[in-house]
Amino acid sequence: MTVYVCSLIVDETQTIPGDGEYHLLRFPYGSESYDGHDMHPSEQPDGERSEYPDERSG
Repeated sequence: MTVYVCSLIVDETQTIPGDGEYHLLRFPYGSESYDGHDMHPSEQPDGERSEYPDERSG
């Protein structure tokens, strides 16, 4: 069985409300400490380009 690994890192504080709901956290694209399988490319499948901290980085 193959397991793909990606390590997401962000140095900015993000507040997570303790309200029991789902909340998105945003991470930079392309600047992870490890993304050997290109799981988080800036170029999106629909041809758009995403840059942190836009909505697609959540």
